[in-house]
Order: sequence, then structure tokens, then C-alpha cells
Amino acid sequence: MIMLHGGSGWVPDSYRPWVDRLQSWGYIVLQVDSFSGRGISMQNNYGNIPYSKLIELRAGDALAAQKYLASLPRADKERIALLGWSQGGTVVNHLVATPTVRGKFAAAVAFYPLCNTKIEDLNTPLLVVIGEKDNVTHAYLCKAMLPIESASEEVVLKILKEAHHAFDFEGADGEFVWGSRQGYRYLYNPEAAATAIELVKQFLHKHLK
Repeated sequence: MIMLHGGSGWVPDSYRPWVDRLQSWGYIVLQVDSFSGRGISMQNNYGNIPYSKLIELRAGDALAAQKYLASLPRADKERIALLGWSQGGTVVNHLVATPTVRGKFAAAVAFYPLCNTKIEDLNTPLLVVIGEKDNVTHAYLCKAMLPIESASEEVVLKILKEAHHAFDFEGADGEFVWGSRQGYRYLYNPEAAATAIELVKQFLHKHLK
């Protein structure tokens, strides 16, 4: 399982519950830190790298991680999956919509990604989970831009009621202003988190057997 962090960067304590959870389900977990080595962060506007270029760079990181995992004797190269949050979820969407990536991943999960590019088709089964009240990445964008009815691979969009951005991170609670955005909300929601955890577990079990 390859984990792709959100725009706030790799925060070990925040992602630890997901690492523990995935390991308890039997997965090898590889967390990819796309920011530290490049000296970029949300605070320095990602080194002024254009957003589309940043997503491409991070997609390259994920593919390098896939190659590494596939080389490990104890890993099954036919059952490597992606799991990304927010900006990391956007990277997931980018990868599963790229034809040349077909066969690299057995399943992909995106938590509250920015669905900013129309996806015509998928090369990998995809689960997208986002909150109804998410005012960072917006559920309606994913509903409009995912090929729900026409994809050649399974695509599942779950919009969770009363859930905001970062609903699955215990302790998340804050209002933020960044760049041109005039305030957005992060808020943990235990009910939505529990629902999402079960959705992910069943989706991975279905496609990774």
C-alpha cells in the first residue's frame, strides 16, 4: 500500500492511525514524502511550482514507490494499491486516468481529492470518499468529473453527510485561510471516519483479494 500525503505534507503522527490500520489488515505500507526532499511546503507555496507540475512530480514519486515495492520479495507486485488524501488524492486521480499507468496498481483510493480535471476513463478501480460539507475540494466537482457510468474499471464515489475536509483525522478542527481562499474548514467526524474506514477495507479486499 502506497500512501500519499495531503498538501500539508508528511505528518507522521497524523497518518500513524492509517498505517497501523492498514498493517492490521495485512498490508505492507510505504509512505511517500514528496515535499521534504524538494524543500517545499504549503508555507512556501510549494516553491512556486505550478499546481499541475506538482501533481506530475508527485505522480512520478508514486510510480517510483510502486517500482520499489514490486522489487521486494515479500510484496506481491500484482497487488499494489494507492491511497491518497487531498492533494495526494488528486495525484491518485491523475494516475488512474493516465493510460500508460495501466497495470501498475490493483486498486486506488482518494480521500477528498480536488477533482479539477475531467476523467474520461480509468486504468485502475477507484474509490473516492469526500464529505458533503467539504469546502476545500468540493464533492460536486467529483460528482461532475468522474466517469461514474462509463468507466472501464469500477469507480465508486461516496459523499458522506455532515463531513468536512480531513474528517478521518482525529483531532482535526480548524478554520483556515490560505492564498485566494477565504476560509475553509477541517473537522474530524468520527461517524464519517468509521464509515470511510469500512468502505476502504471492503474496496481493497474486493480488488486485492
